[in-house]
Amino acid sequence: MKPGCDVLIIGGYEVSEHLNGMGEAAKNWLRFMGKPASLYFLANLVDCDGDLEAAAGRLAAANPMHGLGWPLGAVYLLDFLGKQGLSVEGVGYYAYEQDRFRELAAARPCVVAISTTFITEAAQIGEIARAIKAVSPNTIVVAGGAKILKSHREYRLWREGRFEGCDIAPMAANNPFFPEARLPEVDAFVIADAGETTLLDVFRAVKSGADLSRVSNLAFMGDDGPELTPRVEELNHFARHAISWDRIPDGVAGLEIPVRGGVGCPFRCAFCDFTGLHRNVRSRPLDGILNELRSINDVFPDRRVFFTDDNLFASPKRIHELCGAIIENGLQLSWRAFFRADAIDETGAELLARAGCHTALLGVESGDDSILANMRKRSCRDTILRAIRLLDRYSVDTLSTMIVGFPGETCRSVDATIDLLNAYPHTGRAIHRYLSFVFVSLPLAPASMPEFRHEHRLKGLYLDWTHDTMTRPEAERELRRVFEEVDGPTLQYPDYPSADLPGPVLYDLLRTRDDLVKRGVSEIDTANARMIAETFRPILARVAAA
Repeated sequence: MKPGCDVLIIGGYEVSEHLNGMGEAAKNWLRFMGKPASLYFLANLVDCDGDLEAAAGRLAAANPMHGLGWPLGAVYLLDFLGKQGLSVEGVGYYAYEQDRFRELAAARPCVVAISTTFITEAAQIGEIARAIKAVSPNTIVVAGGAKILKSHREYRLWREGRFEGCDIAPMAANNPFFPEARLPEVDAFVIADAGETTLLDVFRAVKSGADLSRVSNLAFMGDDGPELTPRVEELNHFARHAISWDRIPDGVAGLEIPVRGGVGCPFRCAFCDFTGLHRNVRSRPLDGILNELRSINDVFPDRRVFFTDDNLFASPKRIHELCGAIIENGLQLSWRAFFRADAIDETGAELLARAGCHTALLGVESGDDSILANMRKRSCRDTILRAIRLLDRYSVDTLSTMIVGFPGETCRSVDATIDLLNAYPHTGRAIHRYLSFVFVSLPLAPASMPEFRHEHRLKGLYLDWTHDTMTRPEAERELRRVFEEVDGPTLQYPDYPSADLPGPVLYDLLRTRDDLVKRGVSEIDTANARMIAETFRPILARVAAA
Protein backbone atom coordinates (compact mmCIF):
# COMPACT_ATOMS: atom_id res chain seq x y z
CA MET A 1 0.00 0.00 0.00
CA LYS A 2 1.33 3.45 -0.91
CA PRO A 3 2.30 5.78 1.96
CA GLY A 4 -0.38 8.10 3.26
CA CYS A 5 -0.75 11.57 1.81
CA ASP A 6 -0.01 14.79 3.66
CA VAL A 7 -3.65 15.90 3.69
CA LEU A 8 -6.82 13.95 2.90
CA ILE A 9 -9.75 16.23 2.10
CA ILE A 10 -13.37 15.18 2.65
CA GLY A 11 -15.57 17.46 0.52
CA GLY A 12 -18.99 16.53 1.90
CA TYR A 13 -21.21 13.72 3.15
CA GLU A 14 -23.89 13.46 0.48
CA VAL A 15 -26.04 15.65 -1.72
CA SER A 16 -28.96 16.42 0.57
CA GLU A 17 -32.43 17.38 -0.63
CA HIS A 18 -33.77 18.02 2.88
CA LEU A 19 -32.19 21.36 3.73
CA ASN A 20 -34.12 24.33 5.14
CA GLY A 21 -37.63 23.00 4.85
CA MET A 22 -37.05 20.84 1.78
CA GLY A 23 -38.49 17.91 3.71
CA GLU A 24 -41.96 19.49 3.43
CA ALA A 25 -41.57 20.30 -0.26
CA ALA A 26 -40.53 16.69 -0.82
CA LYS A 27 -44.07 15.62 0.05
CA ASN A 28 -44.96 16.93 -3.41
CA TRP A 29 -42.50 14.56 -5.10
CA LEU A 30 -43.37 11.78 -7.47
CA ARG A 31 -41.55 9.05 -5.56
CA PHE A 32 -40.16 5.58 -5.99
CA MET A 33 -39.41 3.68 -2.76
CA GLY A 34 -39.70 6.97 -0.90
CA LYS A 35 -37.06 8.67 -3.07
CA PRO A 36 -37.68 11.31 -5.74
CA ALA A 37 -38.36 10.00 -9.24
CA SER A 38 -35.67 11.83 -11.17
CA LEU A 39 -35.81 12.35 -14.92
CA TYR A 40 -33.00 9.79 -15.16
CA PHE A 41 -35.13 7.19 -13.38
CA LEU A 42 -38.20 7.98 -15.49
CA ALA A 43 -36.16 7.64 -18.71
CA ASN A 44 -35.04 4.21 -17.54
CA LEU A 45 -38.60 3.27 -16.66
CA VAL A 46 -39.68 4.13 -20.20
CA ASP A 47 -36.72 2.25 -21.68
CA CYS A 48 -37.69 -0.80 -19.61
CA ASP A 49 -41.30 -0.58 -20.87
CA GLY A 50 -42.61 0.05 -17.37
CA ASP A 51 -40.80 -2.93 -15.83
CA LEU A 52 -40.29 -1.45 -12.38
CA GLU A 53 -37.90 -4.15 -11.19
CA ALA A 54 -35.62 -3.66 -14.21
CA ALA A 55 -35.65 0.13 -13.86
CA ALA A 56 -34.90 -0.15 -10.14
CA GLY A 57 -31.97 -2.44 -10.94
CA ARG A 58 -30.51 0.12 -13.29
CA LEU A 59 -30.92 2.80 -10.66
CA ALA A 60 -29.18 0.68 -8.02
CA ALA A 61 -26.29 -0.05 -10.38
CA ALA A 62 -25.81 3.59 -11.38
CA ASN A 63 -22.76 5.45 -10.08
CA PRO A 64 -24.05 8.06 -7.58
CA MET A 65 -21.09 10.27 -8.51
CA HIS A 66 -21.88 10.22 -12.24
CA GLY A 67 -21.80 13.80 -13.42
CA LEU A 68 -21.34 15.03 -9.86
CA GLY A 69 -18.11 16.88 -9.20
CA TRP A 70 -16.51 17.72 -5.88
CA PRO A 71 -17.78 20.71 -3.89
CA LEU A 72 -15.84 23.85 -4.76
CA GLY A 73 -14.28 24.20 -1.30
CA ALA A 74 -12.66 20.77 -1.60
CA VAL A 75 -11.39 21.52 -5.13
CA TYR A 76 -9.93 24.81 -3.92
CA LEU A 77 -8.13 23.15 -1.00
CA LEU A 78 -6.80 20.42 -3.30
CA ASP A 79 -5.40 23.02 -5.69
CA PHE A 80 -4.12 25.45 -3.04
CA LEU A 81 -2.33 22.86 -0.88
CA GLY A 82 -0.93 21.10 -3.94
CA LYS A 83 0.66 24.35 -5.06
CA GLN A 84 2.33 24.59 -1.64
CA GLY A 85 4.11 21.31 -2.35
CA LEU A 86 1.90 19.01 -0.27
CA SER A 87 0.68 15.61 -1.42
CA VAL A 88 -3.11 15.86 -1.30
CA GLU A 89 -5.84 13.30 -1.88
CA GLY A 90 -9.58 13.67 -1.53
CA VAL A 91 -13.03 12.19 -1.39
CA GLY A 92 -15.80 14.31 -2.89
CA TYR A 93 -18.74 12.83 -0.96
CA TYR A 94 -18.10 10.35 1.85
CA ALA A 95 -21.38 8.42 1.47
CA TYR A 96 -20.80 7.78 -2.24
CA GLU A 97 -17.10 6.87 -2.22
CA GLN A 98 -16.70 4.40 0.62
CA ASP A 99 -14.14 2.16 -1.12
CA ARG A 100 -11.89 5.10 -1.98
CA PHE A 101 -12.26 6.53 1.51
CA ARG A 102 -11.27 3.24 3.17
CA GLU A 103 -8.23 2.87 0.93
CA LEU A 104 -6.98 6.39 1.60
CA ALA A 105 -7.73 6.20 5.34
CA ALA A 106 -5.89 2.88 5.66
CA ALA A 107 -2.78 4.53 4.19
CA ARG A 108 -2.74 6.75 7.31
CA PRO A 109 -2.71 10.33 6.07
CA CYS A 110 -0.99 12.93 8.21
CA VAL A 111 -4.04 15.24 8.42
CA VAL A 112 -7.68 14.77 7.43
CA ALA A 113 -9.62 17.95 6.66
CA ILE A 114 -13.42 17.66 6.74
CA SER A 115 -15.07 20.49 4.80
CA THR A 116 -18.59 21.12 6.12
CA THR A 117 -20.11 23.37 3.46
CA PHE A 118 -22.12 20.33 2.32
CA ILE A 119 -22.50 18.73 5.75
CA THR A 120 -25.45 19.84 7.85
CA GLU A 121 -25.40 17.24 10.62
CA ALA A 122 -22.83 17.10 13.41
CA ALA A 123 -23.36 13.34 13.52
CA GLN A 124 -22.08 13.07 9.94
CA ILE A 125 -18.86 14.85 10.89
CA GLY A 126 -18.50 12.44 13.80
CA GLU A 127 -19.10 9.41 11.60
CA ILE A 128 -16.30 10.44 9.24
CA ALA A 129 -13.92 11.25 12.09
CA ARG A 130 -14.57 7.92 13.81
CA ALA A 131 -14.00 6.04 10.57
CA ILE A 132 -10.58 7.72 10.24
CA LYS A 133 -9.54 7.14 13.83
CA ALA A 134 -10.61 3.48 13.69
CA VAL A 135 -7.91 2.69 11.13
CA SER A 136 -5.44 5.52 11.74
CA PRO A 137 -5.68 6.72 15.36
CA ASN A 138 -2.67 9.04 15.06
CA THR A 139 -4.07 10.97 12.10
CA ILE A 140 -5.03 14.52 13.06
CA VAL A 141 -8.65 15.26 12.12
CA VAL A 142 -9.76 18.87 11.65
CA ALA A 143 -13.15 20.19 10.59
CA GLY A 144 -13.93 23.59 9.11
CA GLY A 145 -16.33 25.35 6.78
CA ALA A 146 -19.85 26.71 6.97
CA LYS A 147 -21.29 24.23 9.47
CA ILE A 148 -18.43 24.85 11.91
CA LEU A 149 -18.58 28.64 11.54
CA LYS A 150 -22.34 28.65 12.08
CA SER A 151 -22.09 26.28 15.04
CA HIS A 152 -19.45 28.40 16.74
CA ARG A 153 -21.49 31.56 16.23
CA GLU A 154 -24.63 29.86 17.58
CA TYR A 155 -22.73 28.75 20.67
CA ARG A 156 -21.26 32.21 21.22
CA LEU A 157 -24.64 33.93 20.86
CA TRP A 158 -26.20 31.41 23.25
CA ARG A 159 -23.56 32.28 25.81
CA GLU A 160 -24.50 35.94 25.31
CA GLY A 161 -28.18 35.18 26.04
CA ARG A 162 -29.42 35.64 22.47
CA PHE A 163 -31.81 32.66 22.63
CA GLU A 164 -33.33 33.33 26.02
CA GLY A 165 -36.83 31.85 26.14
CA CYS A 166 -36.19 29.48 23.23
CA ASP A 167 -35.90 25.72 23.44
CA ILE A 168 -32.29 25.26 22.34
CA ALA A 169 -32.37 21.45 22.55
CA PRO A 170 -32.56 20.97 18.75
CA MET A 171 -29.66 23.38 18.23
CA ALA A 172 -27.54 21.81 20.97
CA ALA A 173 -28.14 18.31 19.58
CA ASN A 174 -26.62 19.32 16.23
CA ASN A 175 -23.86 21.66 17.36
CA PRO A 176 -20.43 20.16 18.13
CA PHE A 177 -19.65 22.97 20.58
CA PHE A 178 -22.43 21.84 22.92
CA PRO A 179 -21.91 18.76 25.13
CA GLU A 180 -24.92 17.02 23.55
CA ALA A 181 -23.18 16.79 20.15
CA ARG A 182 -19.56 16.76 21.17
CA LEU A 183 -17.20 15.13 18.64
CA PRO A 184 -14.20 13.73 20.57
CA GLU A 185 -12.63 12.23 17.43
CA VAL A 186 -12.19 15.71 15.90
CA ASP A 187 -8.86 17.08 17.12
CA ALA A 188 -9.48 20.72 16.16
CA PHE A 189 -12.04 22.98 14.51
CA VAL A 190 -11.05 25.73 12.08
CA ILE A 191 -12.70 29.07 12.92
CA ALA A 192 -11.84 31.19 9.87
CA ASP A 193 -13.67 32.66 6.89
CA ALA A 194 -11.71 30.54 4.41
CA GLY A 195 -9.37 28.32 6.39
CA GLU A 196 -6.84 27.27 3.77
CA THR A 197 -3.91 29.07 5.44
CA THR A 198 -4.93 27.70 8.82
CA LEU A 199 -5.07 24.18 7.40
CA LEU A 200 -1.59 24.62 5.93
CA ASP A 201 -0.34 25.81 9.34
CA VAL A 202 -1.96 22.76 10.99
CA PHE A 203 -0.11 20.41 8.64
CA ARG A 204 3.22 22.17 9.20
CA ALA A 205 2.75 22.01 12.98
CA VAL A 206 1.93 18.28 12.86
CA LYS A 207 4.93 17.53 10.65
CA SER A 208 7.29 19.48 12.90
CA GLY A 209 5.85 18.06 16.11
CA ALA A 210 4.70 21.49 17.30
CA ASP A 211 1.74 21.95 19.62
CA LEU A 212 -1.47 22.73 17.68
CA SER A 213 -2.43 25.22 20.37
CA ARG A 214 0.17 27.53 18.78
CA VAL A 215 -1.78 27.61 15.50
CA SER A 216 -4.16 30.56 15.10
CA ASN A 217 -7.87 30.28 14.21
CA LEU A 218 -8.48 26.94 15.92
CA ALA A 219 -10.95 25.75 18.53
CA PHE A 220 -10.43 22.76 20.84
CA MET A 221 -13.19 21.27 22.93
CA GLY A 222 -12.55 21.57 26.64
CA ASP A 223 -14.69 20.60 29.59
CA ASP A 224 -16.22 24.07 29.71
CA GLY A 225 -16.77 24.52 25.99
CA PRO A 226 -14.51 25.53 23.10
CA GLU A 227 -11.06 26.90 23.83
CA LEU A 228 -9.91 29.27 21.10
CA THR A 229 -6.48 30.14 19.82
CA PRO A 230 -5.95 33.77 18.69
CA ARG A 231 -8.05 34.78 15.68
CA VAL A 232 -5.87 36.16 12.88
CA GLU A 233 -7.17 37.51 9.57
CA GLU A 234 -6.07 35.20 6.77
CA LEU A 235 -4.62 36.52 3.55
CA ASN A 236 -7.26 36.92 0.87
CA HIS A 237 -5.99 34.02 -1.25
CA PHE A 238 -9.18 33.28 -3.12
CA ALA A 239 -9.24 36.73 -4.76
CA ARG A 240 -5.97 36.18 -6.59
CA HIS A 241 -5.88 32.40 -6.68
CA ALA A 242 -7.32 30.87 -9.86
CA ILE A 243 -7.81 27.12 -9.70
CA SER A 244 -5.61 25.41 -12.28
CA TRP A 245 -8.26 23.11 -13.71
CA ASP A 246 -5.73 21.51 -16.06
CA ARG A 247 -4.01 20.07 -12.96
CA ILE A 248 -7.16 18.75 -11.31
CA PRO A 249 -7.33 14.91 -11.32
CA ASP A 250 -9.97 12.99 -13.28
CA GLY A 251 -13.22 12.52 -11.41
CA VAL A 252 -12.99 15.77 -9.47
CA ALA A 253 -14.71 17.94 -12.07
CA GLY A 254 -18.35 17.12 -12.75
CA LEU A 255 -20.60 18.05 -15.65
CA GLU A 256 -20.81 21.53 -14.14
CA ILE A 257 -17.68 23.40 -13.01
CA PRO A 258 -18.03 25.53 -9.84
CA VAL A 259 -16.51 29.02 -9.75
CA ARG A 260 -16.60 31.60 -6.99
CA GLY A 261 -16.89 35.31 -7.78
CA GLY A 262 -16.88 36.59 -4.22
CA VAL A 263 -17.73 35.94 -0.57
CA GLY A 264 -20.70 37.18 1.37
CA CYS A 265 -23.73 39.27 0.46
CA PRO A 266 -24.25 42.98 1.17
CA PHE A 267 -27.96 42.45 1.86
CA ARG A 268 -29.40 41.35 5.20
CA CYS A 269 -32.54 39.36 4.44
CA ALA A 270 -34.27 38.49 7.70
CA PHE A 271 -34.60 34.75 7.01
CA CYS A 272 -30.96 34.15 5.98
CA ASP A 273 -28.47 32.60 8.42
CA PHE A 274 -25.45 33.50 6.27
CA THR A 275 -25.98 37.13 7.26
CA GLY A 276 -22.90 38.31 9.11
CA LEU A 277 -21.15 34.95 8.83
CA HIS A 278 -18.24 36.49 6.94
CA ARG A 279 -16.52 39.51 8.38
CA ASN A 280 -16.42 41.35 5.05
CA VAL A 281 -18.19 41.12 1.71
CA ARG A 282 -15.47 40.58 -0.85
CA SER A 283 -15.85 40.59 -4.63
CA ARG A 284 -13.18 38.83 -6.60
CA PRO A 285 -11.37 41.06 -9.13
CA LEU A 286 -12.51 40.54 -12.71
CA ASP A 287 -9.07 39.48 -13.95
CA GLY A 288 -8.98 36.61 -11.43
CA ILE A 289 -12.41 35.38 -12.48
CA LEU A 290 -11.55 35.67 -16.18
CA ASN A 291 -8.29 33.74 -15.76
CA GLU A 292 -10.17 30.86 -14.20
CA LEU A 293 -12.93 30.97 -16.82
CA ARG A 294 -10.31 30.84 -19.57
CA SER A 295 -8.80 27.75 -17.96
CA ILE A 296 -12.21 26.08 -17.82
CA ASN A 297 -12.94 27.10 -21.42
CA ASP A 298 -9.69 25.45 -22.53
CA VAL A 299 -9.86 22.28 -20.42
CA PHE A 300 -13.63 21.66 -20.36
CA PRO A 301 -15.10 23.38 -23.43
CA ASP A 302 -18.24 21.23 -23.21
CA ARG A 303 -18.99 21.81 -19.49
CA ARG A 304 -21.32 24.32 -17.92
CA VAL A 305 -20.22 26.69 -15.14
CA PHE A 306 -21.97 27.34 -11.83
CA PHE A 307 -21.11 30.52 -9.92
CA THR A 308 -21.56 29.40 -6.32
CA ASP A 309 -21.83 32.89 -4.77
CA ASP A 310 -24.76 33.69 -2.49
CA ASN A 311 -25.26 36.75 -4.69
CA LEU A 312 -23.06 37.12 -7.79
CA PHE A 313 -24.77 40.30 -8.97
CA ALA A 314 -25.75 42.73 -6.22
CA SER A 315 -26.22 45.56 -8.73
CA PRO A 316 -26.70 46.23 -12.47
CA LYS A 317 -23.14 47.57 -12.56
CA ARG A 318 -21.66 44.19 -11.63
CA ILE A 319 -23.77 42.46 -14.31
CA HIS A 320 -22.50 44.89 -16.92
CA GLU A 321 -18.87 44.52 -15.77
CA LEU A 322 -18.64 40.73 -15.61
CA CYS A 323 -20.87 39.90 -18.57
CA GLY A 324 -19.19 42.57 -20.66
CA ALA A 325 -15.77 41.12 -19.82
CA ILE A 326 -16.88 37.58 -20.72
CA ILE A 327 -18.17 38.81 -24.08
CA GLU A 328 -15.13 40.98 -24.83
CA ASN A 329 -12.77 38.08 -24.11
CA GLY A 330 -14.65 35.75 -26.45
CA LEU A 331 -15.33 33.13 -23.78
CA GLN A 332 -17.86 30.57 -24.97
CA LEU A 333 -19.54 29.62 -21.71
CA SER A 334 -22.89 28.38 -20.50
CA TRP A 335 -23.49 29.19 -16.85
CA ARG A 336 -25.93 29.86 -14.03
CA ALA A 337 -25.73 31.97 -10.88
CA PHE A 338 -27.68 33.36 -7.92
CA PHE A 339 -28.55 37.02 -8.11
CA ARG A 340 -31.24 39.53 -7.22
CA ALA A 341 -34.16 40.40 -9.45
CA ASP A 342 -33.69 44.12 -8.80
CA ALA A 343 -30.19 43.96 -10.32
CA ILE A 344 -31.68 43.23 -13.76
CA ASP A 345 -32.37 45.98 -16.26
CA GLU A 346 -32.94 45.55 -20.00
CA THR A 347 -29.29 46.07 -20.92
CA GLY A 348 -28.27 43.62 -18.20
CA ALA A 349 -30.74 40.96 -19.39
CA GLU A 350 -29.34 41.20 -22.92
CA LEU A 351 -25.76 41.01 -21.63
CA LEU A 352 -26.59 37.99 -19.47
CA ALA A 353 -27.90 36.13 -22.51
CA ARG A 354 -24.95 37.12 -24.72
CA ALA A 355 -22.46 36.13 -22.00
CA GLY A 356 -23.94 32.63 -21.78
CA CYS A 357 -26.17 32.75 -18.69
CA HIS A 358 -28.64 29.91 -19.19
CA THR A 359 -30.40 30.15 -15.80
CA ALA A 360 -30.88 32.97 -13.32
CA LEU A 361 -31.41 31.70 -9.76
CA LEU A 362 -33.53 34.36 -8.08
CA GLY A 363 -34.37 34.73 -4.40
CA VAL A 364 -37.93 35.94 -4.95
CA GLU A 365 -39.35 34.51 -1.66
CA SER A 366 -42.87 36.02 -1.81
CA GLY A 367 -45.34 37.69 -4.11
CA ASP A 368 -46.71 39.91 -1.35
CA ASP A 369 -45.05 43.30 -0.82
CA SER A 370 -45.80 43.39 2.91
CA ILE A 371 -44.08 40.01 3.42
CA LEU A 372 -41.13 41.17 1.32
CA ALA A 373 -40.90 44.21 3.61
CA ASN A 374 -40.94 41.95 6.69
CA MET A 375 -38.17 39.90 5.08
CA ARG A 376 -36.14 43.07 4.43
CA LYS A 377 -35.79 41.97 0.83
CA ARG A 378 -35.72 45.54 -0.49
CA SER A 379 -37.70 44.32 -3.48
CA CYS A 380 -41.31 44.28 -4.65
CA ARG A 381 -43.68 42.26 -6.82
CA ASP A 382 -43.50 44.63 -9.81
CA THR A 383 -39.69 44.60 -9.84
CA ILE A 384 -39.64 40.80 -9.68
CA LEU A 385 -42.14 40.37 -12.51
CA ARG A 386 -40.33 42.91 -14.68
CA ALA A 387 -37.06 41.00 -14.21
CA ILE A 388 -38.68 37.67 -15.11
CA ARG A 389 -40.21 39.15 -18.26
CA LEU A 390 -36.91 40.73 -19.33
CA LEU A 391 -35.07 37.43 -18.85
CA ASP A 392 -37.78 35.62 -20.79
CA ARG A 393 -37.41 38.10 -23.64
CA TYR A 394 -33.76 37.07 -23.96
CA SER A 395 -34.43 33.33 -23.44
CA VAL A 396 -32.80 33.05 -20.02
CA ASP A 397 -34.41 30.38 -17.81
CA THR A 398 -35.19 31.25 -14.20
CA LEU A 399 -35.59 29.47 -10.87
CA SER A 400 -37.44 31.43 -8.18
CA THR A 401 -37.05 30.33 -4.57
CA MET A 402 -40.11 30.98 -2.40
CA ILE A 403 -40.66 30.87 1.38
CA VAL A 404 -44.07 30.04 2.79
CA GLY A 405 -44.93 30.93 6.39
CA PHE A 406 -42.59 33.84 7.15
CA PRO A 407 -43.85 36.06 10.01
CA GLY A 408 -46.78 38.10 8.74
CA GLU A 409 -47.82 35.39 6.26
CA THR A 410 -51.55 34.76 5.84
CA CYS A 411 -53.67 32.90 3.31
CA ARG A 412 -54.09 36.19 1.44
CA SER A 413 -50.34 36.80 1.18
CA VAL A 414 -49.93 33.23 -0.11
CA ASP A 415 -52.60 34.08 -2.70
CA ALA A 416 -50.34 36.93 -3.83
CA THR A 417 -47.41 34.50 -4.18
CA ILE A 418 -49.54 32.14 -6.26
CA ASP A 419 -50.72 35.05 -8.42
CA LEU A 420 -47.15 36.21 -8.99
CA LEU A 421 -45.95 32.76 -10.05
CA ASN A 422 -48.94 32.35 -12.35
CA ALA A 423 -48.12 35.72 -13.95
CA TYR A 424 -44.75 34.41 -15.13
CA PRO A 425 -44.64 34.26 -18.94
CA HIS A 426 -44.98 30.97 -20.80
CA THR A 427 -43.84 32.06 -24.25
CA GLY A 428 -41.67 29.02 -24.95
CA ARG A 429 -38.54 31.19 -25.04
CA ALA A 430 -37.51 30.21 -21.50
CA ILE A 431 -38.57 27.93 -18.64
CA HIS A 432 -39.53 29.61 -15.37
CA ARG A 433 -39.49 27.19 -12.45
CA TYR A 434 -39.99 27.75 -8.75
CA LEU A 435 -38.80 26.00 -5.60
CA SER A 436 -40.83 26.58 -2.44
CA PHE A 437 -39.86 25.97 1.18
CA VAL A 438 -41.60 26.16 4.52
CA PHE A 439 -40.11 28.96 6.62
CA VAL A 440 -37.39 27.76 8.97
CA SER A 441 -36.61 29.82 12.07
CA LEU A 442 -32.82 29.63 11.87
CA PRO A 443 -30.93 30.66 15.01
CA LEU A 444 -28.48 32.94 13.18
CA ALA A 445 -31.03 34.72 10.98
CA PRO A 446 -32.03 38.34 11.79
CA ALA A 447 -35.60 37.03 12.24
CA SER A 448 -34.36 35.21 15.34
CA MET A 449 -33.18 38.41 17.02
CA PRO A 450 -35.19 39.21 20.19
CA GLU A 451 -36.72 42.44 18.84
CA PHE A 452 -37.99 40.72 15.66
CA ARG A 453 -39.36 37.82 17.70
CA HIS A 454 -41.15 40.21 20.01
CA GLU A 455 -42.65 42.26 17.16
CA HIS A 456 -44.09 39.20 15.39
CA ARG A 457 -44.57 37.00 18.46
CA LEU A 458 -42.35 34.42 16.82
CA LYS A 459 -41.70 31.43 19.06
CA GLY A 460 -39.56 28.35 18.52
CA LEU A 461 -36.60 27.42 16.36
CA TYR A 462 -36.14 25.53 13.11
CA LEU A 463 -39.45 23.94 12.03
CA ASP A 464 -40.96 24.03 15.50
CA TRP A 465 -42.34 27.57 15.30
CA THR A 466 -45.46 29.66 15.53
CA HIS A 467 -46.06 33.39 15.13
CA ASP A 468 -48.95 35.82 15.32
CA THR A 469 -50.37 35.08 11.85
CA MET A 470 -49.55 31.42 11.11
CA THR A 471 -48.37 28.12 12.56
CA ARG A 472 -45.98 25.64 10.99
CA PRO A 473 -48.76 23.08 10.16
CA GLU A 474 -50.73 25.86 8.49
CA ALA A 475 -47.64 26.80 6.45
CA GLU A 476 -47.30 23.18 5.33
CA ARG A 477 -50.88 23.22 4.06
CA GLU A 478 -50.25 26.50 2.27
CA LEU A 479 -47.10 25.05 0.69
CA ARG A 480 -49.20 22.27 -0.80
CA ARG A 481 -51.71 24.84 -2.03
CA VAL A 482 -48.95 26.72 -3.84
CA PHE A 483 -47.96 23.48 -5.55
CA GLU A 484 -51.54 22.66 -6.54
CA GLU A 485 -52.53 26.12 -7.78
CA VAL A 486 -49.40 27.33 -9.58
CA ASP A 487 -49.33 26.56 -13.30
CA GLY A 488 -45.58 26.59 -13.83
CA PRO A 489 -43.23 23.68 -13.16
CA THR A 490 -41.40 23.14 -9.91
CA LEU A 491 -37.76 22.31 -9.34
CA GLN A 492 -37.73 20.08 -6.30
CA TYR A 493 -35.90 17.01 -7.55
CA PRO A 494 -32.18 16.11 -7.71
CA ASP A 495 -32.25 16.42 -11.51
CA TYR A 496 -29.30 17.25 -13.73
CA PRO A 497 -30.91 17.56 -17.18
CA SER A 498 -28.64 17.38 -20.20
CA ALA A 499 -27.71 20.74 -21.71
CA ASP A 500 -28.74 19.27 -25.07
CA LEU A 501 -32.32 18.63 -23.93
CA PRO A 502 -34.61 20.96 -25.93
CA GLY A 503 -36.37 23.51 -23.73
CA PRO A 504 -39.94 22.60 -24.76
CA VAL A 505 -39.24 18.93 -24.07
CA LEU A 506 -37.79 19.68 -20.63
CA TYR A 507 -40.79 21.89 -19.86
CA ASP A 508 -43.22 19.12 -20.76
CA LEU A 509 -41.27 16.56 -18.70
CA LEU A 510 -41.35 18.78 -15.64
CA ARG A 511 -45.01 19.73 -16.02
CA THR A 512 -46.09 16.13 -16.61
CA ARG A 513 -44.32 14.91 -13.49
CA ASP A 514 -45.93 17.65 -11.40
CA ASP A 515 -49.35 16.98 -12.93
CA LEU A 516 -49.20 13.30 -11.97
CA VAL A 517 -48.70 14.26 -8.32
CA LYS A 518 -51.50 16.82 -8.50
CA ARG A 519 -53.77 14.05 -9.79
CA GLY A 520 -52.95 11.93 -6.75
CA VAL A 521 -50.17 9.72 -8.13
CA SER A 522 -47.38 10.12 -5.61
CA GLU A 523 -45.68 6.71 -5.34
CA ILE A 524 -44.60 4.63 -8.34
CA ASP A 525 -45.43 0.97 -7.81
CA THR A 526 -46.12 -2.14 -9.87
CA ALA A 527 -49.77 -1.13 -10.30
CA ASN A 528 -49.03 2.18 -12.04
CA ALA A 529 -45.48 1.83 -13.42
CA ARG A 530 -46.56 0.95 -16.97
CA MET A 531 -49.08 3.80 -17.06
CA ILE A 532 -46.40 6.23 -15.94
CA ALA A 533 -43.94 4.89 -18.52
CA GLU A 534 -46.49 5.35 -21.30
CA THR A 535 -47.24 8.87 -20.07
CA PHE A 536 -43.61 9.91 -20.51
CA ARG A 537 -42.83 7.85 -23.63
CA PRO A 538 -44.11 10.34 -26.26
CA ILE A 539 -42.26 13.21 -24.58
CA LEU A 540 -38.97 11.33 -24.44
CA ALA A 541 -39.48 10.18 -28.05
CA ARG A 542 -39.19 13.85 -29.04
CA VAL A 543 -35.67 13.87 -27.54
CA ALA A 544 -34.61 11.01 -29.83
CA ALA A 545 -36.24 12.72 -32.78
CA ALA A 546 -34.39 15.96 -32.04
